[in-house]
Amino acid sequence: ASGTKLFTLSERHEGEVTCIVFSPGGLTGGQNGSGHSKQSDQSSMIATGSSDGMAAIWSAATGKQLALLTGHKREVTACAFALGGSVLITASD
Repeated sequence: ASGTKLFTLSERHEGEVTCIVFSPGGLTGGQNGSGHSKQSDQSSMIATGSSDGMAAIWSAATGKQLALLTGHKREVTACAFALGGSVLITASD
């Protein structure tokens, strides 16, 4: 990592970012020699929640928005990845 700023996620929300979480990568299939599943940096994701009631999932490599999740009536106050990054859980007040 170079420490170079790649993109700013807060500029892509209409409201203030209220939570952010990183998922280090998804399963690519197969196993390495130690019997552990391989992970790919290409599938690393960042999820954000904001005061506009929306949550978003971003590619950590490119900053491209992968999904926009709507439905909260109030600001998203918490977000977490579960099941190895395959599920995003969000909460609001």
